Amino acid sequence: MLDLFHTHLAQLKRDGLINTWTDRQIEAGGRIDDQIMLALQQAQLFIALLSPAYIASGYCYEQEFKKAQERETSGSMTVVPVILQPCEWLSTPFSKFKALPRDGKPIADWSNVHTAFLDVIQHLRKLLNGTKSELTKEGQLAAPQGAPSRNYRVKKDFDSIQKMEFVSKTFEEVKEYIRRYLDEVKTLDDVKTMPLTNSTTRYENLLVNRNLIKAEAKLTLTTDQENGGFSVLGGGSTQLFYSIGELNRSSQFKSFRLAWDEFHLYWADGPMAAFYGRSSVNTELSSKAIADIIFDEWLKSVGIL
Repeated sequence: MLDLFHTHLAQLKRDGLINTWTDRQIEAGGRIDDQIMLALQQAQLFIALLSPAYIASGYCYEQEFKKAQERETSGSMTVVPVILQPCEWLSTPFSKFKALPRDGKPIADWSNVHTAFLDVIQHLRKLLNGTKSELTKEGQLAAPQGAPSRNYRVKKDFDSIQKMEFVSKTFEEVKEYIRRYLDEVKTLDDVKTMPLTNSTTRYENLLVNRNLIKAEAKLTLTTDQENGGFSVLGGGSTQLFYSIGELNRSSQFKSFRLAWDEFHLYWADGPMAAFYGRSSVNTELSSKAIADIIFDEWLKSVGIL
């Protein structure tokens, strides 16, 4: 479970929102108690993976968690319980903290553990994005050992290949989020989906709500220039397009545009965002934020809220 959790944390690390430390990083000959206590003193986020074994562990529960409680009480640490397996955590001091996944449902009880860990990661991302001023310095959680005392930003120029690779990467990430969301939606009564097209530049899927008459909509997600993209120094789209409409009829495409500054590439709302009721024209958007906007609109089009 710990290994799988670290796999799901990869994008948070890549985005510079978090660094992680576990006692596996203690090298041979290291003083275990001293290094764990040092890590607990320097860390700003304590994630407890709760199971019967954790609660039964004298070291994890009675020493590590006790130290974390002290720092949380002083306001210098945030404690997040993640429930791995059914256990009596509600009878412990962990009960005063909001637990993950949602509703405190143990990850082992989810039909797909990846969906459960995705829920955990999404909540952690909200926490980290919403408390940067308290938990982070320039978006980077401090690592217990070996991290530089300051964070540095290096100015960059971005060539055509970097921009096209960023577009392709975002396209695949948005597709993956939508696929995961569909896995959850398909569990609703009389809600059906059918994949239609899946290529490196185009993804189409049909969503049907059989509880309503004619409640169906096709989602098209694409990077094709034929849908209005423009060149990046001579090649490749700098927009991500999507449309939601009837199966056999063309629909108007909406878009998100690739933007960049001296330091990084990012996504922003398209020029027609305000017209479509989205006001965050200048807000930087992550792949997940884009997927959320598209998926929410798609669900509403077939009467799912």
